[in-house]
Amino acid sequence: MEKKDWMRVWKQFSVAEIKQSLIIIGDLTADCYACKEVGLQYDSIRNCPNCGANFRFVSSRQAAGNAPTRYRDVQRITSRRPDLIFIDYDDFKKLTGKSQAYELLGGDSPES
Repeated sequence: MEKKDWMRVWKQFSVAEIKQSLIIIGDLTADCYACKEVGLQYDSIRNCPNCGANFRFVSSRQAAGNAPTRYRDVQRITSRRPDLIFIDYDDFKKLTGKSQAYELLGGDSPES
């Protein structure tokens, strides 16, 4: 069997689409980004029990920045949930921060 390595692959997605179907993994449990429901078990849950969001994307705070365990965390998460698309947390926060700044200043959000 051929050895596989991890590398980032870029693909365009709508930030609004991701916000409605993202589960963010924290230290012990996960949160639904859409409604902020906390305490979710990411390795088994398919939909948010609070808002019904269908999880298609996953991200992790531990895999953010230049964390030394970044790739190990990504591997652990994707091996448990190969059905989810892993989103880089730093990229997501940068894009959502940009849209919040536009809204705060009264401009049209780049997501529109």
